[in-house]
Amino acid sequence: MIHPSCYPPGKRPRNTNAPLLVMKDGRPFMGLSTPGGDQQLQSLLQVFLNVVVWGMSPETALDQPRFGSYNFPASGSEVNSTPALLRLEDRIPAETVDALRAMGHDVEPWGLWNWRACAPTVTWRDPETGVMVAAGDVRRETASLGF
Repeated sequence: MIHPSCYPPGKRPRNTNAPLLVMKDGRPFMGLSTPGGDQQLQSLLQVFLNVVVWGMSPETALDQPRFGSYNFPASGSEVNSTPALLRLEDRIPAETVDALRAMGHDVEPWGLWNWRACAPTVTWRDPETGVMVAAGDVRRETASLGF
């Protein structure tokens, strides 16, 4: 039997590290990263869209309620024990939760500010002023620094 931490030929390792550098017009525009296992990419995408599509500041984008899909086996497991599960922070309106359940989604509450929704840090350059802004999520102990 091959040890799970061994990388023999043909094995595809699974790693959840996902720091992102977003480029715009050939220049760095935004950096994002977070701890959080299998929810990392979901939380980073939600924060990214909050900034780029909905025009929120990084701090406002981080403070928005999040959701997480558990539709795939968790890292380190070959079995999905929660197929089609969607967890939502309780700050998402009850009407939205009811509508998702009416469509057949398995929805569970995640609390008001759940640490499992990750804790991204964002570094962003305001495209109009060029000012660098850094922000850290309150869901876990984070810090944003610049120099």
